[in-house]
Amino acid sequence: MDSFVLLIVEDNRGFSLAISADLQAKADYAVRVVKAFTLKEALTHASDPPDAILLDLDLPDSQGMDTVKSLRKQLPQVPIIVLTGRDCIKSALEAIKNGAQDYVIKGEIDGRYLARAIQYAVERMQVQRQLISISNQREDFMAVLSHDLKNNLVGCERLIKLLLDGVIGDLTSEQNESLSLMHKTMCDSILISKDMLELYRYESGKEVLRIERADLTATVQRAIHDVQGFASYSDVKLNFQQTSPTPLEMDCIAIEHVVVNLLHNAIRFSPRKSAVEVQTYCTDDLAILKVKDKGQGLTSLEQESLFKRINEGRIGRNYDNGGTGLGLYLCHRILQLHNGTLSCLSSKTSGTTFQASIPLAFNPSHTFAPQVIK
Repeated sequence: MDSFVLLIVEDNRGFSLAISADLQAKADYAVRVVKAFTLKEALTHASDPPDAILLDLDLPDSQGMDTVKSLRKQLPQVPIIVLTGRDCIKSALEAIKNGAQDYVIKGEIDGRYLARAIQYAVERMQVQRQLISISNQREDFMAVLSHDLKNNLVGCERLIKLLLDGVIGDLTSEQNESLSLMHKTMCDSILISKDMLELYRYESGKEVLRIERADLTATVQRAIHDVQGFASYSDVKLNFQQTSPTPLEMDCIAIEHVVVNLLHNAIRFSPRKSAVEVQTYCTDDLAILKVKDKGQGLTSLEQESLFKRINEGRIGRNYDNGGTGLGLYLCHRILQLHNGTLSCLSSKTSGTTFQASIPLAFNPSHTFAPQVIK
């Protein structure tokens, strides 16, 4: 650094004068010190931000973490070094968790030590910016990739379905088997690309919940229609048991994505000629969806990792049922945003049952919820 602007936000004018003079005398670069003695005065520098801030947490008009948060909000790109006493190091560490880059202890700093602390804080802030930029580029790349990949796969899936439906004439048993396998693989790939795109939207904050009062039963029926082709080519029957209409407040598109994922997962792990049982009903304050397959079941170890971000659900086994594990994680996330839960009950003899429980009334104040439109 050749030259530098440091904003000292500290109520002790004598300290500010002393440390300013010592810093300017001992730093290896030119330093211009700007002083503020209240948070209000410090925030006036947002239009012309300094290169770093030396901050006392307790000011006449602001105390503790509120001081850090206010400065971090108004000057997000400026590294903050907290000025603390030896008996307040815990508060300084908490300030770092809230966005500060470092802390120095009153009475134990001189100009040279402070100059090094400033330089390190600036370098850490630069690394953080680079990491955020790389993360944003990666997320945007994944969104574009999954979107474009999904469109291409959907076109291929429709073409294969036309061939299987006999549009170009009868197929030999070998051709039909090959195309059926291609169709199953294509359906898997389409769902994976949709999962990637939806996960990006929810976790990047670019998606909102569009809450409306709707019937879960109708949503499940649409999802069953969406996966019927995949079930037919997998030779798996879908049995839907509904007790009555199940009205609740939800994002219909998001919940339908959950149902499609659960059905698709159940079909993938079901033996041929078997059935997947689907059920919806209401309790006093919850809508319940159950999806039960007759597959091999899951061990307790497998069940523990089901809803992690990347998990295939079949630890240490070789299957032709490929998957990223994003689907169940996304289902868990969407239900969490609805204040609901996703649970699993599985055994080697009775298959696997997934149960989604969703409150009938949506609570927009839930801490997990993103922006909500009602």
